[in-house]
Amino acid sequence: MSYWKENLLAGESVLLEGNLHWGGYIPSAVTALLGCALGGWFASSVGLYVFGVFMLVSCYFFVPAWLRARFTEVLVTNQRVMVKTGILRRQVVEINLAHLESFEVDQSVTGRLLDYGDIRAIGTGGTIAEIYFVVSPRSIRKIALEAHLMLAGEQK
Repeated sequence: MSYWKENLLAGESVLLEGNLHWGGYIPSAVTALLGCALGGWFASSVGLYVFGVFMLVSCYFFVPAWLRARFTEVLVTNQRVMVKTGILRRQVVEINLAHLESFEVDQSVTGRLLDYGDIRAIGTGGTIAEIYFVVSPRSIRKIALEAHLMLAGEQK
């Protein structure tokens, strides 16, 4: 993750790099499989047309999911929680662990089974770092809170 390598502070070490879950590709995969099934079921010329339409719709779902996964970065260091999103317009939210107020994890039943969910790190002053469909959100939360407690213990 080149952005983070360029922006780590002196004495700062990476505790965890997070990424997005493969489940973001499910709508694209389901659409492609449905296109294959329906394309094969219809007559040859109509089937080819149906297959092509479903593949275009599949690409419509796949491209944004891939771009989101490729250009979203989550990092927990011994000093900060950082979330970077965006391709042309980059948005970076950094919350110093000393100012971390709460860390929320939201997981559906499917998310608990497949180990993905949404996380929200809230800093003092109302700064919010949100990321959706992240892998192992409970691990990210645990590491961030442990680092927060270690940092709080060092400051006393």
